Amino acid sequence: MMITYRDTIQPLKKIQNSILETFEDVSSLNEISKLRIELNLLKSIGMVESISPNKRAPKDVGLTLERILGVKVNNLKTPDYMGKIELKSLREKSQKDSLFSKVPDKDISKYKKAKDIISKFGYWDEINKRIALYNNIITKPNNQGLYLVANNEKLILSQNYALNNQFDEVCAWHYSTLKKSLETKHPTTLWADAIETTDVEGKINFIYKKFELTSKPLFSEFISLIERDLINFDWKGHVKNGKERNHGPRFRIGTKYNGLLFKTLTKVSYIACLVILCSTYIDFYFQLSFSK
Repeated sequence: MMITYRDTIQPLKKIQNSILETFEDVSSLNEISKLRIELNLLKSIGMVESISPNKRAPKDVGLTLERILGVKVNNLKTPDYMGKIELKSLREKSQKDSLFSKVPDKDISKYKKAKDIISKFGYWDEINKRIALYNNIITKPNNQGLYLVANNEKLILSQNYALNNQFDEVCAWHYSTLKKSLETKHPTTLWADAIETTDVEGKINFIYKKFELTSKPLFSEFISLIERDLINFDWKGHVKNGKERNHGPRFRIGTKYNGLLFKTLTKVSYIACLVILCSTYIDFYFQLSFSK
């Protein structure tokens, strides 16, 4: 039986279309394929010692995964892994994960610096002798009176203050600013769940057991999730002796709502099948072309 060009190109197109439905383009295939191999190796290894085995810290589960995958610690606004895939890792049963960090837009904010916001709306931390602002902000006023308001007419997300019959406008973001940050940070994202264990020597280890890939964040859903209090904003900073320490204000999402924020959420094992099939048909097509 003779295999024609049409016989080859049609299944190739179908596979590429399947990939395009999952990812923005096929340019990420090499990164996904490489990542898949490394994750399978990680699964086969099982227990991995924490980057800080003798002291528990919230970020260790993510930093350990980044070390295994050869990603240097960074605060880049672009994805971690080979510049194409953002890495997110949480301990099993964790409720929320960060999406991106973004300071308010100064041109529409009354208080333009984080230091001013912390000093004005923070609380006195008696133990550490400092003014602190470590809290979650949703659409309802929190203990500090801070809350979010999405204005879909002006296309602005505002953070306001209302407490003890007092009101103040704090800061705001243009929708366009938030959309750019979301799409820049999460074109494709790997979400990993890990079990934390302690070995006989008392050292902390992680077992990475669940991996999902998401792509194509939907900004309309981002705003909708804020309005439904499923995405919140965090201030994490303090002022002591006039000096500010800011850990980066950021938006966070409940992990079980990733499927609402992104157009696609796919198991890594399924991605592996797509990559293998696509690679097989591409190789076969080129072999057929050169044999003509």
